[in-house]
Amino acid sequence: MNRTTITTITLIAASVLVVAECVAAGTITLRRAVRLPSDAETIRLKDIATIEGEKAEAFADLVIAEPDDPGEAVEISVRQVRDALSDADVHWGKVHLNGRRVVVRPSRSGHAKPPVAMQTASVSASSRSSGNRDDRGSRRNRTTIEAAKIIEQDTLAGEIARMVVGELEYPADDVRIVFNDGDRDLLEQRTDELRFELRPMSNIHADRVELAVRMWKDGRTRDQQSLTIRPQVRTETLTARRNIRRHESVADIDVERESLWLSPIQARRAADSDDAFGQLATRTISEGDRIRADLLRGPSVVERGDRVIVRCLVGNTVISVEAEAREDGAMNESIEFRKIGERETFSAEVVGPAEAIKEVQR
Repeated sequence: MNRTTITTITLIAASVLVVAECVAAGTITLRRAVRLPSDAETIRLKDIATIEGEKAEAFADLVIAEPDDPGEAVEISVRQVRDALSDADVHWGKVHLNGRRVVVRPSRSGHAKPPVAMQTASVSASSRSSGNRDDRGSRRNRTTIEAAKIIEQDTLAGEIARMVVGELEYPADDVRIVFNDGDRDLLEQRTDELRFELRPMSNIHADRVELAVRMWKDGRTRDQQSLTIRPQVRTETLTARRNIRRHESVADIDVERESLWLSPIQARRAADSDDAFGQLATRTISEGDRIRADLLRGPSVVERGDRVIVRCLVGNTVISVEAEAREDGAMNESIEFRKIGERETFSAEVVGPAEAIKEVQR
């Protein structure tokens, strides 16, 4: 076998490996419909998708949505899932996402417990001292406090406000925190009497954050408790003044601007008022609905069924693959493609008409 033949075989083998890695990796496949347990407060990736591969399984517990009404069905689009994964720093070279949408239906059970927020308030002194307080019992009565009013206080509440404002990176005037009334005594504990160690048990950007609070005095742990907070941020939102049909361009006259207090997740999903105009509605937006970012997209430069050259970048090597677009795509948008002649799909970023790029790490 001569050197030219060996080189050719090597290049072909490398191309096959690169294309295989471009297509095959951890896989997340959305189900068409699921039913959640009656006590579920969040919708996690593992609830709505079949997950295969170590790279994909690392995101199994990622919170995709927190429905406002657990008794109503919710539709989650593949774009919403993709955005949540992107926010969680998924490596799209190692994970690919299949499916278009999933309908999440409430439990069939007619004996489901009432939502936690409606349960009777009850916090006993003994449970508080043990550090095992049942937060669910105190959710009915809550107090909302602007962070700017307590951030200078030498109390646990002030300590929490400083942590939340720092993590969310919003001005204190644009942040407020919802506390459970049952935590009032704990929140009023002073930092000049005790040293507090705060450990969030969930992402501080979530709608609901549980905090583990450890109290120190004289170099020793005196007590450990937990409490739940609900951060909110002031957000400039857009509300539809009329029905905006699917694929219709959004204009300034079509929307009303309004400042609202939203959870950090809701704020992140709100459409940016500076970027919304000129974008297209991905589905019909009814009059009075708040416009979310996932309901808008730029004009398509690639349409479903188009044949596109996808360049897979592996270090200094570029391998071009002809693929079929499985959905419409705007500039700089990551969409699904399928290599010509194959069934497996993969994600790549649209960079122009009939062009896309995918970075692959080896």
